Amino acid sequence: MAEIAVGQSYTGDELIKLVGVDSDSFHEERVHIVVENKDQVIVAVDVGNDNWEVTHVFSKDKVFYSLCEEDILEVANALGKELTPDEMTQAKSAVADGVGEHWWDVTEDVIGDILVERRKGNVRS
Repeated sequence: MAEIAVGQSYTGDELIKLVGVDSDSFHEERVHIVVENKDQVIVAVDVGNDNWEVTHVFSKDKVFYSLCEEDILEVANALGKELTPDEMTQAKSAVADGVGEHWWDVTEDVIGDILVERRKGNVRS
């Protein structure tokens, strides 16, 4: 796999080819994309004309949590519903907005809980 450089611009097709994944691993959202392979998560922002500037390259073991299309479909199926492609796009945007809006609060609560456990001497290994 070729090295993906932060700050470098690529077309969507170049990113897919460089990362060595198929287009199903290419998740385009309003102004950013995420490309995942077995080792990395690459985040890029839209700079126009199908050019994407890489802003972050994470080792997958450094990513704390992610959701994918299958996760959304699992919830829909549990509710006995099927989603159209347009509804999937709507769900994708709404989940990203909701998680994006609340990640700080959730993380702050988690760290607070960890600190309470630490003070009690209940340190998990």
